Amino acid sequence: MGMEHTGILQENQQTTQEMKDKKIIFLISLPRSGSTLLQKMLAVSPEIYSVAEPWLMLPLAFMLKKEGTLTQYSHKTAFQALEDLIKELPNGKTDFYREIENFSFSLYGRMASGKSCKYFLDKTPRYYLIIPFLAEVFPSAKFIFLFRNPLEVFSSILTTWKKDRFILDKHYVDLYYGPRALSVGYAMLKERAVSVSYNELVKSPEVQMRKICSYLDIPFDPSMIQNYRNVKFGGRCGDTTGVNLFDSVSTDSLEKWKNILNTHYRKWFSKRYINHLGPEILTSFGLSVTELMNEIDSITSLRAGSLRDIFYHFSSTLMRLGNIEIYKKLIAAYRKKESYYPYT
Repeated sequence: MGMEHTGILQENQQTTQEMKDKKIIFLISLPRSGSTLLQKMLAVSPEIYSVAEPWLMLPLAFMLKKEGTLTQYSHKTAFQALEDLIKELPNGKTDFYREIENFSFSLYGRMASGKSCKYFLDKTPRYYLIIPFLAEVFPSAKFIFLFRNPLEVFSSILTTWKKDRFILDKHYVDLYYGPRALSVGYAMLKERAVSVSYNELVKSPEVQMRKICSYLDIPFDPSMIQNYRNVKFGGRCGDTTGVNLFDSVSTDSLEKWKNILNTHYRKWFSKRYINHLGPEILTSFGLSVTELMNEIDSITSLRAGSLRDIFYHFSSTLMRLGNIEIYKKLIAAYRKKESYYPYT
């Protein structure tokens, strides 16, 4: 048993070192931003290996966050214990981060075992929650930021996950916190990252893919645009709808949001939403508050639908507040004049 254990340890160390000879790419975006499309286009390259959505780094990052996690074991107590544990390490948090890096490299390496790739690509949309953590734990990682019009994201959430019902209670974190986190994260990492607009990606896929390939120092291959549909990922996470709607990269999705956010209530909500995000965040997305407001005004409103939207919006929100922990945190945030976005 001892020999077997030693062999496993040696294999893990070898896998970790092999992965360190490669590099990690983190594709950072909001959900419903076209990240699966871009992931598949990149995975066509033999230089890049990827799997559906690992979500690996989120629980590791939230170990060191006091808020944001509901558990049976009392996360606040675990957080305090980990703080004390880190103080016992010779180099404190630096040592802790290096071991998380080693652990992650070992798992990424096992998934990419036998592949002669240069990179492992981790595409997990809610990594926008932990951008500073990723940057510190993986100092040599590459970052691709994918920006998409938040109104397109909003409408896609409604149609893809909510069957066109105005239910947002589980996605406030994506709609409100996500754009700010993406904007701040890119500003922090822009010297070691590349940004891509979803609109530009579908309008000029070759131009954008050449830009990304140049950043990654890998050759551009036209089959990235032509054969991305042949890339298949296992697992239950990731887009299984939009990316399969078109035989090739298409601009058809760009105006679709106007046919979805077309009731009086949805238009009213969209305006409030855009005002909440504000010019600073929207500039990071290559957008203008004024232009978006004009586009919303140009939408022909349907007579029917608003009462149904109001019913689903408020009833789903009230049900969410039935969770006493979320309710208490929301009240505490309100008293402190802070924002609180429930996590799912």
